[in-house]
Amino acid sequence: MGLVGEGPYYLVLRPQALDLWWPKVERFLPEFPRKYEVRLYPDGSRAVVAWDLEALKVWYKRVLRG
Repeated sequence: MGLVGEGPYYLVLRPQALDLWWPKVERFLPEFPRKYEVRLYPDGSRAVVAWDLEALKVWYKRVLRG
């Protein structure tokens, strides 16, 4: 037996990283294979929220390479 985590899972971009990383993230969002949403926070952070951890990992690797 083991514990299985359930989503949601977050990829959070802090305000300091938005200028560098958000264009890359936004470009690859249409390729996200599962249900997701983008959340905006009062401090300026943005998050991609997914309910499938493996899909988030695979997609994030594409963002890093892209």
